[in-house]
Amino acid sequence: MRYKKNIQEDIKRNEKLIAELPEKRLGFLLYSLQILGCKDTIKLGNFNFYASKHGTGVFVRVYIENDGETFDVINGTYWCNQSQYGHNKFIQKKGAWDSSLNSAIGELKDKAKSLYLRNIERLSEELESLKNSELEKKKRFEALF
Repeated sequence: MRYKKNIQEDIKRNEKLIAELPEKRLGFLLYSLQILGCKDTIKLGNFNFYASKHGTGVFVRVYIENDGETFDVINGTYWCNQSQYGHNKFIQKKGAWDSSLNSAIGELKDKAKSLYLRNIERLSEELESLKNSELEKKKRFEALF
């Protein structure tokens, strides 16, 4: 059985993660979505977003697929410590897809927000159930007196 304190901390953590979403870099956004239950490749519109976490960052590949052919738009790693690893190659190709890509990334952030909110709702229900259970237990013991 989980403790109320742990559930409350989980709720606060999810609220903090929601607040960080607007500034979250794409690699870490995709990794967050994986933690929230999404697949490692997310198809959104014409884009496929792939992420793979490793010890020092998140490798990301964003590509467009058309008739079996793929075209990489982003290919590289979002480093945990950018100053240390910033010299490594990171390719982001600009083109007619730029505004659509930004919209798709916005949709990914909205998806993450809704999944975090769903977690908060589930945790709140769990917390309420735990409180009710404790009240019922207290009443049963108080009835002895």
